[in-house]
Amino acid sequence: MMDKRKRRSRFVMLALVILSISACTPKPVSFVAVRESRFRCEGEHGERIKLPLSPESRERLMKFFKSNGDNLSVSTIADPDAERKYRDLLDALGDSRNLVLGDDMSKHIFCDVAAELCRHTNLFAKRQNIRQVIDAREKSPPKIDPITVNDEAYWWVFSHHQVNHQNLFTEVLVMKAIPLRMKR
Repeated sequence: MMDKRKRRSRFVMLALVILSISACTPKPVSFVAVRESRFRCEGEHGERIKLPLSPESRERLMKFFKSNGDNLSVSTIADPDAERKYRDLLDALGDSRNLVLGDDMSKHIFCDVAAELCRHTNLFAKRQNIRQVIDAREKSPPKIDPITVNDEAYWWVFSHHQVNHQNLFTEVLVMKAIPLRMKR
């Protein structure tokens, strides 16, 4: 009888240790904060860039990527690989057919929601989307939460609306991502 009690108490202690350790693990990002203007690419007057992309908007985004996401960069080409990395995605964002979203907006994998766009790029493959965006510039939260995804270098904040009974991406804001770990 005493042996059973010892085993049971050991099991309970082991369970408590495992539960306490799991509570200390890092949690995934559940919201995204809009960064300062130096690290975001926007349209005129701080507005989000309208979709589908115009040639001017595409050029503005590419310039932002080439400057490695820093609007105050002295170098005009801090990331010489930007054209190769983002060309297909920017081309896809310029075509309204690729802005159509699926019917189930509750899915957590970006490409399950934006399958048309993901057919043209693998930047967002298997990436989780986040629906909570904190933008201190806004007077109130948006009525429809944006769909936000990270490609490791940038956060892409997509606004969407229903147009002719279809959910469509209508605007985008791109921000340089903050590295998860500091470089030493």
